[in-house]
Amino acid sequence: MADPSPVPSGYDSEFVIAVAEEYTCRICHLPLRVPVQTKCGHRFCKECLDEASRRKSRAECPMDREPLDLKKDVFLDKAAERTILSFLVKCPCKGCKWEAELRDLEAHARNCDYELVTCSNPMCSAQLPRMDVDEHLLVECDWRLIVCEYCGDESPYCLQKAHARNCDYKLVTCSNPMCSAQLPRMDVDEHLLVECDWRLIVCEYCGDESPYCLQKDHSNQCDKFPVLCPNDCGTQITREKLRDHQSEECQFAVVPCAFRDFGCEVEIQNRLMDQHLDTNIQSHLNMTCNQLLLSRDSGAQFHELQQGLGRVNELLKMRFVWRIPDFADSLRQAKLGLKVRLDSEPFFTEKNGYKLRATLYPNGTMSGKNTHISAFVSINRGEYDGILAWPFTRVIKITLLDQKENVLQRRNVEKTIIPNPSLENFHRPKTVSNNGRGSATFVSHEKLWTENYVVDGTLFMQVEVSSG
Repeated sequence: MADPSPVPSGYDSEFVIAVAEEYTCRICHLPLRVPVQTKCGHRFCKECLDEASRRKSRAECPMDREPLDLKKDVFLDKAAERTILSFLVKCPCKGCKWEAELRDLEAHARNCDYELVTCSNPMCSAQLPRMDVDEHLLVECDWRLIVCEYCGDESPYCLQKAHARNCDYKLVTCSNPMCSAQLPRMDVDEHLLVECDWRLIVCEYCGDESPYCLQKDHSNQCDKFPVLCPNDCGTQITREKLRDHQSEECQFAVVPCAFRDFGCEVEIQNRLMDQHLDTNIQSHLNMTCNQLLLSRDSGAQFHELQQGLGRVNELLKMRFVWRIPDFADSLRQAKLGLKVRLDSEPFFTEKNGYKLRATLYPNGTMSGKNTHISAFVSINRGEYDGILAWPFTRVIKITLLDQKENVLQRRNVEKTIIPNPSLENFHRPKTVSNNGRGSATFVSHEKLWTENYVVDGTLFMQVEVSSG
């Protein structure tokens, strides 16, 4: 079926000066193209009026509904046409600065240097300004014909490299550095495959190439070759990373306490370090404070000790872990609208501290609804609010804990909340609880099942609060 005829309309060119309403078609609202005037004095594009009349059972003026005889009551408005054709218009081609009367636009468009034209090479579909065509055909077109310097055949420029790679008449040197044989390309494949002792082989571990005759030596020295950790931690790691693994990552490696510079002489396996730090917070704090008092006159040492206090302060962060069993069922109920919200037991930042509560929306809320888990922490009215500093200024971190057995492979999801003192959320509660702060898109449902966030139906959320 042929495409329907375009709807008739006036001139859609860009006029230098806006066209007055009297020269605008009352049907298409564009400057008049072949203007006609009715007996009642209204102007229209001839084709617009003809089309409007065709759609009516009887011809009438679209403005005042006066009946019209198209042969007797409608007249070509030559004066208006001459005026409109004398209006200045701009060339529609990008970059062209041409401005002239509308009557000259069609002639200009046929020769405009800025008009986009298609390259004359049949295989090239590039479109470019007319003024750039000659240069394009000469030096740019991927399909211009080039004579091969080896065999004299012509082929498109874009296929020259492919031709050169396959030209049987080109003499080439064996690509192995230690082999100086020269031979026609047609014989190279067999040479490399079965003859050359220095043909290159790709190592399956590092991707490096080495001569066939030296492959065994390469395998014995390859930095990417996988080896087992000698500490029997079960980790397989590349040879180049083994030393760093043993000194920094291996959970079975014996390392000094982080507070060695402040007097702690304990050396312990990495996997037991957190337990050591948690159970010796007070002694580490005492060591650091003693060293601070002894060394406060030394600027460099004083700075180092301040860093030590920062480590202790990090250990003093309050950590609340919320265990959520049967999470899949909670998510199902939330999607059904039965129980959309889960609240933790209230917890305190420290003895006589701020009272907080964690809230989880398994099926999300606000921007996370139906796609994410939303997580928030709210400040609750507490028994000790009267002696606490307000507004609340401590940094809160919400963490979805990955339950992989290998701690090095865990990929926890975290959200840090920086208090804004101007928000009511962080002021002393006037009701049972302030509105919570957190993330409506804390973790997507899709990502939730990609790691070990839910194991045996149980999910763990952790809330950490910086010390005062």
